[in-house]
This record gives sequence, structure tokens and C-alpha cells, in this order.
Amino acid sequence: MTDISIEKYAGKMNRAGYDAFIQAMRQARAEKNRHVDIGHWLFHILSNQDSDISLTLRECGLDRGRALKDASDAMARMERNVTETPGISEALSDTLNHAWTYATLFFSEVQIRSGHVLVALLNDQNLRRQLVAISPIFDDLTADRVSSEARTLWAGSEEEDMKPLDGSGLAAPSADGEGGGDGASTALGRFSVDMTAQA
Repeated sequence: MTDISIEKYAGKMNRAGYDAFIQAMRQARAEKNRHVDIGHWLFHILSNQDSDISLTLRECGLDRGRALKDASDAMARMERNVTETPGISEALSDTLNHAWTYATLFFSEVQIRSGHVLVALLNDQNLRRQLVAISPIFDDLTADRVSSEARTLWAGSEEEDMKPLDGSGLAAPSADGEGGGDGASTALGRFSVDMTAQA
């Protein structure tokens, strides 16, 4: 089976998740970490107080500031000065893969929201262990609770009206057989520019 590239998943993220992803890459590159990992992305999405994940913590009475500090501490523990060009960790790639599945099949959305990423992290046993190792705050959440109460938990999130960066949707394919117009190439082009700009 042909693997789906990380660029494809990046194109399915909305602006909030994508910005956190790019900031995570920049930080990993600045620290010369071996990989861009879950902890990098989590720190930057938690820095956005209006993201799905931040609102979930708030609505569940959990300390976002503590989770943010935990994520920062987790990054500080990562090995530094390893490489000039960090790769995407297998855990982060798997997370985005699962998040896209939940976004489309469970939530019937065409974007990956940070809330979908949280559900993916909580629902997979291995990914959940890694998430809780980054911040024990998340041990008080379950995938079932977040997914069943998503409409309430994410009410007021800035991600509510966002769209995937590749511009895709549920529209029919165009006459040339390509769906979503030139949005996908634009998003992937933007991803490539953002990657190479940090080289």
C-alpha cells in the first residue's frame, strides 16, 4: 500500500492546527531535535487559548496552564543538537492519520480540528500513554467523553468556522477530474515553502 505523505495530512488541518504544526517544526529545527513530536505540536496548540483542546481543558475544569508547562518541560527533555533537519515522528504521523479518520468518519468534517487530534490521542492506547507522559492532566479525559460532548466542549472555539488548508470540501470534482480546484496544490505549496523557509 502506498503511504500517505505528511503533506497530505497538513493540507487537511485547519489554520489553527497547521500554524501549531509549523511552529512545532520551527522549534524542533531551532533545538536540532531528532523529530517533530507530539509534545512540540501540543505546546503550540495549547498556546492558543481559543483552540478546541484549550477549550476542552477549560470546560472540564482542567488546568491549561499546567498542561502548557508540562508540554514545555517535555520539549526541554528532548535530545538537542542531533540534526539540522528533524523528521516527523512516527507518533505524530500516526496521530494525524487517526485524527483524519475521526474527522471524516465520526465527526463528518473535511478539516482536522485540534479536537479531532485530541480524540485520536486519547483513543489509541499507545498514543494516550505518550500524551499522559507529556502531561498527566490528560489522564482525566477519555475519548468517549470528548467525542460525545464535543458540541458543548468546543462551543466558541475559533476552529468552528475554519476549513482545511487544501481548500477541499464535499463539492463534486471539476471537469478535469481534480476535486477542490487548485486549493490542494496551494496548501501543499504553502507547506513546502514553510518547510524550506526554515532550512
